Amino acid sequence: MNFITALFAVITPLTLVSCTDIRNEFVNLGSDVILKCINKTWSEIIYIILNLNLRGRECRIYSDFENRYQNTCNDSKLLLNASTGEPLLFIPEFSIRDEGKYQCEFVYKGGSHNAHIHVLAIAPPSVSSCLEWEGSKRVAVCLAKGGKPAASISWRNTWNSTSTTASAIETIHNQDGSYSVAGRLVLPDSGSEDHTLPGQRSTLRQTWHFVLG
Repeated sequence: MNFITALFAVITPLTLVSCTDIRNEFVNLGSDVILKCINKTWSEIIYIILNLNLRGRECRIYSDFENRYQNTCNDSKLLLNASTGEPLLFIPEFSIRDEGKYQCEFVYKGGSHNAHIHVLAIAPPSVSSCLEWEGSKRVAVCLAKGGKPAASISWRNTWNSTSTTASAIETIHNQDGSYSVAGRLVLPDSGSEDHTLPGQRSTLRQTWHFVLG
């Protein structure tokens, strides 16, 4: 008697996970930046492609599980291995030239991940204030230099304490990408009433702020 054994293979489709992350990141101008794109370790990753568009300048960083590596950025950016085994992009002394879009493409065992990160620099301005004379008028001056994004200057005072007083504002875009803003407020004739600047009796106060996009 002949026995015939039949073998049957059940093929189950492989489920691959694909996701996309879109976000903005704001970093301090001049600081060392660590950019993290994915929560996967090198042992899981098949390959990584970083496509960078930095103010119109494009470059590419590539690495894979066979330790092949390519970097066309021609600067100090490096793809590093964190102590936890995750890939990190290191950007030393972040400058205006490093601002732009960082597109990270990761293929790993079981799926893929894309991250679109818009990285922008921020810097607090150096703020000063003084009183000047224009003819017979006293003018309060507030300067916010070297900030990014540009500071917004407003004034609040004791004779109109419930609203912000309008003033002349001049904004200059500096060559390094930062902004310098000057606010000038002509003080009303006040007789014996005091309208001093901060650091004296604080009856006139300037405030500045900047809004992240």
